[in-house]
Amino acid sequence: MREPGASLPPAREPRRFLPEDFPVEITGHCKKNIVQNAVPHFIDGTAAHGALLINHPKRRIFMKAVSRLTLTLAGYFLFLSMPLIAQQMEIPQRVEPYQWDSPVVSGEAVAGAQAEAKITHTIRIPQAPWLRLQFGDVSLGNSSYLTIRSLKDGAVQTLNARTIAEWQFTSAYFNGDAVEVTLYVAPGDQGLSFQLEEVVVGEYVGGEPIESICDLVDDRVPSSDPRAGRIVNVGCTAWLINNGVIATAGHCLDTATATTLQFNVPPSLSDGTIQHPGPEDQYSVIQSSRNFTNGGVGNDWGVFEVNDNTQTGLQPIDAQGDSYVV
Repeated sequence: MREPGASLPPAREPRRFLPEDFPVEITGHCKKNIVQNAVPHFIDGTAAHGALLINHPKRRIFMKAVSRLTLTLAGYFLFLSMPLIAQQMEIPQRVEPYQWDSPVVSGEAVAGAQAEAKITHTIRIPQAPWLRLQFGDVSLGNSSYLTIRSLKDGAVQTLNARTIAEWQFTSAYFNGDAVEVTLYVAPGDQGLSFQLEEVVVGEYVGGEPIESICDLVDDRVPSSDPRAGRIVNVGCTAWLINNGVIATAGHCLDTATATTLQFNVPPSLSDGTIQHPGPEDQYSVIQSSRNFTNGGVGNDWGVFEVNDNTQTGLQPIDAQGDSYVV
């Protein structure tokens, strides 16, 4: 069984330090001055409750300590932010085992020159927002093929012996909780079958706080750009360059889960859960084409190429009709 790429751990939120984490001894005769002359002190833009400016000769010592503390914290947060720059949160999903083997069929009984549908199987994961299939052993002969169809929106992908290998024996991403796989058998092909091993199941974002709108007026308008795409499952932006190569941040390619490039991405669900374009706008990443540097701010770049689209036979530069000129 092929092991799917492991998900990155969620980014850790840096600890917010308060002055009580760094206690300063204050003698009894200072307490009155503390109460009468207390004002909030701010460290790195954040109100540190309990940190006080003290109207006392020892104030200078305290302020020097705060200055040293501020420099120390600045270095700490800079250090802490460095690995976060180089990491990419993945789109929420889980992998469920799904073992199913089709019967073995051949094309002797196929009449005429056209392939005929011989085997159909439906995969359903109730309430899932989207699915992706992981195949095991697949035998499609010279001219037979599989189709995968979403039962939600009717989107279809066709995979033959060549293109299923280009997709690393996975399908495109499909919206909804059910897809139908059909094996079309061509005349003369022998020993045809397919095996399902796993289903990648999208998860609803849910539970995340809703971002507020400044001035309580949401004046945003939808926008799109045919030159910009999305890399899944890492959730990065990709830019289509005028020579046909795709550019992105280097850390987005520093993972085995950057497998699919999508254009003409539809709006997400109301809770932020992503939805996918049809297979005609999805491309498998050529893993050997990845060229990147994951060196942090100022040195974080990458380029890659994709296979022709399974439905149109086109490259993104041809299908999108526009590109960034560099």
